[in-house]
Amino acid sequence: MTFRVRSGTKAIVKLRDITRHALRIISGGWGPKRPIQYGVLPFRVEPDGSVEVMLITTRGRKEWMIPKGWPIGGMTAPESAAREALEEAGLIGQPGGASLGSFEVHKRLRGRKRVPCEVQVFPLLVDHQRASWREKDERTTRWFSLSEAKAAVSSESLAAILDRVRIETLLPVPSGDDQRRRSWRSFFKQSGNS
Repeated sequence: MTFRVRSGTKAIVKLRDITRHALRIISGGWGPKRPIQYGVLPFRVEPDGSVEVMLITTRGRKEWMIPKGWPIGGMTAPESAAREALEEAGLIGQPGGASLGSFEVHKRLRGRKRVPCEVQVFPLLVDHQRASWREKDERTTRWFSLSEAKAAVSSESLAAILDRVRIETLLPVPSGDDQRRRSWRSFFKQSGNS
């Protein structure tokens, strides 16, 4: 295909380039990329089957938030998020591979103005919390029910993620041919976590 770019000038544009540019326009992809962080929603399942999630306070404003941080080289997004949970809350657990969604926070980057930053959220099935960790003296940690956590966080988009969370979306998918027939209760019985 040939298109006139300026009067008297012709440019040959490949169809895939047109498609790529159209997709960028539709998705709002022009301009600088938004910084991204990875966060975890640490959770545990109580003996009665209820789910509790851990929130931590932010360092500055002491608002309730999930552990989150910048990507770490050589780690997948869930692994990077799990590392933040260890540093910020002393949590050890199994990160899930599927994102629960994302929300926006505003971060101050190296003295610049506050910029919007996307936080992708991954589940973290908590095994235990260490007695001491890197940021223990800077933050408070607390277990909440899902409804309490939703009310405690100041971010509406994080509250929306908490509102959508169900036990089935948090647990790792059981392996084997019968995975569609196994419920989360049977998963825990077979794992010895009941």
